[in-house]
Amino acid sequence: MAKEDIRIGVIGSGSVGSIVATRLTDNGYNVEYLYDRRSEIVVGDKQQMTVIDGENSCSSLVTCVSSADGFGGKKDIIFLLGRSTDMSKHMDYVMDSLNDNGFVVMLNNTLCRRCVTARLAVNRIVGMMIGWSCIRNSDAESEIISSGDTYVGVYTPDAVPLANLIVNMFNEFMPTKYLDNFNDVVLGRVVLNSAIACLGALSGLRLKGFLHDKYGKRLFVELVKEGYHAYTGIGIVPVDYDGKLDYQLFCGDTLKSKRYRKAVISMLVKFNGETRSSILLDLQNNKKAETEYFIGKIVETATKNHINCKFSQNVYKKINQIEASDDTIREELLKIVYKECKDK
Repeated sequence: MAKEDIRIGVIGSGSVGSIVATRLTDNGYNVEYLYDRRSEIVVGDKQQMTVIDGENSCSSLVTCVSSADGFGGKKDIIFLLGRSTDMSKHMDYVMDSLNDNGFVVMLNNTLCRRCVTARLAVNRIVGMMIGWSCIRNSDAESEIISSGDTYVGVYTPDAVPLANLIVNMFNEFMPTKYLDNFNDVVLGRVVLNSAIACLGALSGLRLKGFLHDKYGKRLFVELVKEGYHAYTGIGIVPVDYDGKLDYQLFCGDTLKSKRYRKAVISMLVKFNGETRSSILLDLQNNKKAETEYFIGKIVETATKNHINCKFSQNVYKKINQIEASDDTIREELLKIVYKECKDK
């Protein structure tokens, strides 16, 4: 089938959604991009959109439709790239717009899989995870600030051909790999990203800020340990997609593990120090935070299986208090939460 005959819908008006929509359009695919935010663009018409990515930058006229109007026809592929908290709402668009033989490519993966598979068969879902970071500078411009591969996987062998189709499609404009151990890799990123997101939300600091703080560093180590043990306790071993983080060594109690943790933290500060917590941004923008889909999933897994996760539970509780306006985002919370946990 020719590119222009493959009808694609992209849901998610953040930076990832805009980058995917622009890249696919630039490569000749028939794309409609569902805008979920109010802006000055002419909805239902083409909008010039740009991806800034060094020598791989591109700009293209992307067909944009409003969430009120929905897609202008059935789609062969829908990229579901919205926030975890919006997944249930987005599934209404998916079920209204997906062809009988169409399939979904889903970000957030295991975090939101339950609400997606409740309405769509698992053999019609391809999981996607990004190893790159990005920001949205404006409605018309997104920027890739840290390069890396895109990873694709499935939840049932029946969907492997669909995943291979996406790998081939994406390899035209960004390095993309198929992962056999997709679930384990996704959980590996959940464990790390949950700790980073939650500590940023407590303190209001960027990654290099809270990892330079004595109590932030201690909390980070405990959160990663508990997240790792929550899953290994039920027979799932989270892994890192590029082998840079050895979770088993990081979470050990030996002198070698302590030295390794110090090296990992230094590396995170060096290469990701300016990263800001997505949950912090949600709280600052008065949006519903994705807490339930990050640390909430870890706490739920540990509690259900009688695994000790007191640090994670207390961080989870504090962020929920902040969201309910019973507390404020401040650096001192790193010390407060750590001491509360240590004393229990």
